[in-house]
Amino acid sequence: MQDRIYLLSIEDFPGTEKERGGGVESCESLLAEAFDKVDCERRKKADHIKSVRPRAACLGAGLLMQYAMREAMYTGEHTESWRQETALAEKNGIAAGLTEKGVGSFGKTQEVKSVCDLMCFTFPELLGRLNVPLALQYRYGANGKPYLQGDPFYFNLSHSGNYVICAVSTREIGADIQQHGAGGMERLAQRFFSADEVSALQACGEEREALFYRLWTRKEAYGKLTGRGIAGALEVNLLPGTEETPEGRKLVWREYGEIKGYSMAICQFLYSERDM
Repeated sequence: MQDRIYLLSIEDFPGTEKERGGGVESCESLLAEAFDKVDCERRKKADHIKSVRPRAACLGAGLLMQYAMREAMYTGEHTESWRQETALAEKNGIAAGLTEKGVGSFGKTQEVKSVCDLMCFTFPELLGRLNVPLALQYRYGANGKPYLQGDPFYFNLSHSGNYVICAVSTREIGADIQQHGAGGMERLAQRFFSADEVSALQACGEEREALFYRLWTRKEAYGKLTGRGIAGALEVNLLPGTEETPEGRKLVWREYGEIKGYSMAICQFLYSERDM
């Protein structure tokens, strides 16, 4: 099965009370529909979230899981429809699944060509592709990392700002997306980065913010790959090309910086040279 990465925009949902306006009823309607189309465990998580944007992120992650698992389980050899949609995306020069509204949401065509291996959706579009939800069941690793019960697929979820991502594979996988501009870069770097990473950050001048978020998403993705979280990435050098992991294993990365103001990283262990 080809690894698959899905990206969902939740930018139409208000992030603060000040942003709540005339579209609130529409947002609530979308969230109610999403609630009916996700698995029971995702509903329980969403029940505890009252704010609109976080609730949209939670339910959006559940919708991506529903779509991803339908694609994985019900497409014959698991890859044909994924190949077709990716090929169509590459031909059109845009990310698969983008409507005209989506092109506006994700940037001009030229800006998203290099992320055409992503399946990208707006919230209404993803809802329109789903109906009765799959009864997904989960189990959890020693450190709380979730796995699908009884299915041969691994997944990882992340959300930040306007976006939610879901990565699916037949091998362990870690994924992270981060919105830029949170502040506290120096403090976080001193706490979580290796000495080599801190030195590289201090030496890079105007590109410091870009490098910081590239390294931070790498840290998060690696921690989610191993199941140990960000604490498990302390002092681990993840500078591109010089990674030194405690496992002594090479890492394979897919990174995306084309969506302005965001960094994304997907991480897996190298199993063979074909992974490179």
